[in-house]
Amino acid sequence: MRINGLRMNNYWIVNFIFNFIMYSLVCVVFLVAAIFVFDILMFSQTSMALTVVTFAGWGLAQISWAFFFSVFLNNS
Repeated sequence: MRINGLRMNNYWIVNFIFNFIMYSLVCVVFLVAAIFVFDILMFSQTSMALTVVTFAGWGLAQISWAFFFSVFLNNS
């Protein structure tokens, strides 16, 4: 089965990658603003690796939930 000219697997992989890239860009803007503009100590004193892993895990969970719930919605 093809959706928009793509095989199903490719369609969902491309959608996932696009959504994760968009989420990552928002996280980078948020971190830069939190650390450098607003000087929030929680972000500047926490390990950057821990923050990135936490944000990546949260983003994976959000995208997975969005894909799961999209099955139950018929129209946008």
